[in-house]
Amino acid sequence: MLADSVSRGWVGEGIDRIGIGPVAIAGDHASIVELTDGKVTSERFSLQRENGVWRLDLVPLMTGANAAFKKLAAESGMSEDSFVFAIVEKMVGRPVPVTIWNPPR
Repeated sequence: MLADSVSRGWVGEGIDRIGIGPVAIAGDHASIVELTDGKVTSERFSLQRENGVWRLDLVPLMTGANAAFKKLAAESGMSEDSFVFAIVEKMVGRPVPVTIWNPPR
């Protein structure tokens, strides 16, 4: 997922600065220390082993991504909805109708 997002230009700025450090495993749970520019950070990647396969827990990553999204939308001067449309239009290379978005009210 990450590789595809980077190749499409959806993610990328600063991604090359991130690495992984020590891994701690406790049963079917694992935690990996995030490195930035080779230095240990307070961030951790969480994994869960399911049917013998390690899977990345995306919930903590999405919490950080959501905060970053809100910050970028605010800095752009657009509403969050308008910011999403601008991103989608950039991804698909053409305008998209507002009818594609029908959020719960």
